[in-house]
Amino acid sequence: MGDFRGGGLRLALCGFALMMPFETFAQGVDEIIVTAQRREQALQDVPVSVSVATGASLAKQGIISLADLSTRQPNLRIVQGSSADQLHIRGTGSGYNGGFEQSVATFVDGVYRSRARSTRLALFDIERVEVLKGPQTTFFGANAIAGALNITTKHPADHFELNALALYSPSDGEYNTELGVTVPLSDSLSLRAAGRFSGMDGYVNFDRDVDGPHLNDRQGRISLAWNPSDRIEIFARFDAARMRDRGAFPMEIYGCPPKGLPATGICAAAIAQFGPIDDKIDYHSDGAFSGRFNLNMREGLINSRIAFESFDLILSTAYIDQNLRAIVDTAPFPGLSVTGTGTRVPVNTGEDYQQFSQEIRLQSTADGPLQYMIGAYYEHGDLFTDTYTGLYLANLAAAAPAFFPNRTPIAIDWNFHQKSQTMSGFASLTYNLTDALSISGGLRYSRVRKKASRSALMGTGGRLYVTPEDFVAAPEAAQLLLARAAAVDRSQFAAPRRVDSEWMPSVNLRYEFSPDVMAYASFSKGFKAGGYGFVSPDTFEPETVKAYEAGLKAYWFGRRLLTNIAVFRSDYDNLQESQNITTVAGIPSLVIGNAAKSRAEGVEFSGQWKVSSALNLFTEVAYLDSKYVSFPNASCNPIQAAGLTSCVQDLSGRPRPFASKWSGSAGGDVTLPLGNSLQFEAGAVAYFTSSFYSQSVLGAPVRQPAYGKLDLRAGLGAPDGNWKFSIIAKNVLNQKTASFRNYASGTSGTGSVIADRPRSIALQLSYSM
Repeated sequence: MGDFRGGGLRLALCGFALMMPFETFAQGVDEIIVTAQRREQALQDVPVSVSVATGASLAKQGIISLADLSTRQPNLRIVQGSSADQLHIRGTGSGYNGGFEQSVATFVDGVYRSRARSTRLALFDIERVEVLKGPQTTFFGANAIAGALNITTKHPADHFELNALALYSPSDGEYNTELGVTVPLSDSLSLRAAGRFSGMDGYVNFDRDVDGPHLNDRQGRISLAWNPSDRIEIFARFDAARMRDRGAFPMEIYGCPPKGLPATGICAAAIAQFGPIDDKIDYHSDGAFSGRFNLNMREGLINSRIAFESFDLILSTAYIDQNLRAIVDTAPFPGLSVTGTGTRVPVNTGEDYQQFSQEIRLQSTADGPLQYMIGAYYEHGDLFTDTYTGLYLANLAAAAPAFFPNRTPIAIDWNFHQKSQTMSGFASLTYNLTDALSISGGLRYSRVRKKASRSALMGTGGRLYVTPEDFVAAPEAAQLLLARAAAVDRSQFAAPRRVDSEWMPSVNLRYEFSPDVMAYASFSKGFKAGGYGFVSPDTFEPETVKAYEAGLKAYWFGRRLLTNIAVFRSDYDNLQESQNITTVAGIPSLVIGNAAKSRAEGVEFSGQWKVSSALNLFTEVAYLDSKYVSFPNASCNPIQAAGLTSCVQDLSGRPRPFASKWSGSAGGDVTLPLGNSLQFEAGAVAYFTSSFYSQSVLGAPVRQPAYGKLDLRAGLGAPDGNWKFSIIAKNVLNQKTASFRNYASGTSGTGSVIADRPRSIALQLSYSM
């Protein structure tokens, strides 16, 4: 669904175009080419708020995941959680419901990856990643209602290329080795093969298991570029990935006992046996099980371009096959459970997903005052999830004594199956009213059909966690007794079929005061279809947004200084929301629904100053006010709900999760020649965020306080960049933070967190030719 030309980037940057280090040049800041509007344009000419990072810049800083990248980028937050990964732009994203499509859509070579976990594989052998902020529904589809990540992989060149990289961090055993080779097979055909082996020993200690996260990941890619004539370009690739991670969710208990509150439930019982458990992040987990994360993904695509006299015909065909299994202990307290198991609420989630997509697009190429694009898109998705939850907090077997011995571990198997079909048509027109003033209009119509079913089976589980092999469904009479005791709703969806459709218009005005100064103003309407909860019979309605943005992009002083500023406001209706709660029976669950209204508004500023050919400075700062305007029927947090069979609260006026009021970064790069054969490089990036919540059910256990971090690097290599040896230090100040926070099951006022990485120092060697 995007432009797939590999030669569109005209220079290699050292970081975010608007945030991170740029390479220094004698003639000022050079031009960057992006495909934010589905055709190649200079970044400073695009009337959209966009940040760009290149694969070369990410490798230089030792960044191999979108989650790591997002910590340095204001108004972007990507968190690898226990039940799903979270993507938020400007304080808006999708919750932890497996039935949600992501509000921040991810595209790799134009292929839409709808499953959140696949973002863990996105930054592999890439040319660049573009972070598009605000609704992008005209060019990228209905689900890009909060923004989009537009990623372009490295394409085969018409000459031999080789790049290799090896990184190792003694502090936590992180390693990353990459190799990519491009070989021309003929004058018109080139092949590229790339592979990555990466992993980590971990930095959180477990008493009874490996340190975590203990990562063991593999990725590979074969791609072909064929140009049989001057008018035909064909690009094809096949990706395969395998992740086998232990200790993948190193959950720590935080606040047992809670500050200013009495200990309850498991926390109180653990204190009675072991004394105070934990009230700080210390990279130690008392849980008996450190978690597993196994992911397999295969992806294939063929993108074709046929050039006619005044327009291009572009065809994109793709298929994705992904399956995963993630296991986590949501209550990692020490000691044995009531049922004699080492865990209390282990959750084992499996997911199988297949997706086929086809797009056809016509877009103008001839010079003139009018430029156009028109296209159609089809997508079919087939999703199946099975989630096994061990209900070991209580002696549920006592509810069915005729069927089970006392203290038998009882578990539940949630099954969810959804088939979806998306059809859409889109068009855009840009007309140059004068040499300085242009107006653009866009329109997309999308129709989404979904069919879903669910089941909830009660039975017995394993001694540590539940697997498909050891789960045994109980007789139906016993299931009725167990479901009543555990307050489990086993009903089907009230309406298992649904169709949602919407028109999404957009308009944009762009004015050039000079070749170096451009202002723009835009309006767009976005839409995301409704759907189903995957562990509950809840359904949710479509959400819509009306977004407004104005900005000024400018070069100054002979293009040595770059400044960009954007002012935005997005009004969401029926925002799809997922709220993590714990039932009266102590079971972690999700309440799926719609918040009536929310709003995200703020200001983003970025600047880069190339002081000299040796020194480059940069900064980016954002102010954000993202909140619920109307959410009167939100779920209560465990503290509010303690002892109650039902509880709701009014979150109107309260902040959205992952919505920092202030966030930003600043830093600089130094490049110094050391004779004719060596070059020294050094860089520093300081980044900060004000406090934010990591769950929509707000409360102290899920609030991350404000923090600031510092990354440093230094390198020595050849002036032409063929080889380089670097030392990369991250989180130099060793700040203890946790982007993912949740309420611990079986108690109130206590949280469970996955700590962010502490200080690390890595050695890296790179080579290219």
